[in-house]
Amino acid sequence: MQTLHQAGLVDVYRLLQYPVIVGTGKRLSPDGSTPATFATGEESSRVLPGGVVSLTLNPTSLGAISAGAYAVNKGRSATVLD
Repeated sequence: MQTLHQAGLVDVYRLLQYPVIVGTGKRLSPDGSTPATFATGEESSRVLPGGVVSLTLNPTSLGAISAGAYAVNKGRSATVLD
């Protein structure tokens, strides 16, 4: 998966996050991986029965990402512009 990610060949990530802690586990993005930002739509994330979270992530940029300031507005993050 990392090879496809680094080449920019992944259009959509579909993840299921289970509310279970078992050891350290394997990291999705190990240290040294190419930075990326992702976008989600209104219907792209939901909580399934049993607490499982279903996420659909669309890569928006690959490589150097810019840092910014963010605030929470009505339960959603919002970029703070100067």
